[in-house]
Amino acid sequence: MAEHRARARAGAVHRLGAVLQRAFHQVEILTHRGSLAGPRARAKRVEAARSRRI
Repeated sequence: MAEHRARARAGAVHRLGAVLQRAFHQVEILTHRGSLAGPRARAKRVEAARSRRI
C-alpha cells in the first residue's frame, strides 16, 4: 500500500533544503561580484576569459 512505503525522513529533506539554499546563495554572490567590481575590473575579466578560450 502506498501509505506504508518508505519515505524521506525529515533530516534528508532538511539537508536537501540547505544544499539548495547554499547553491542559490553562491549564484547570488557570483552575480553581485561582477556588478560590484566596476567596469575596468569587469573588462579585464572578460578579456582574460576570451584569451583563455583561444
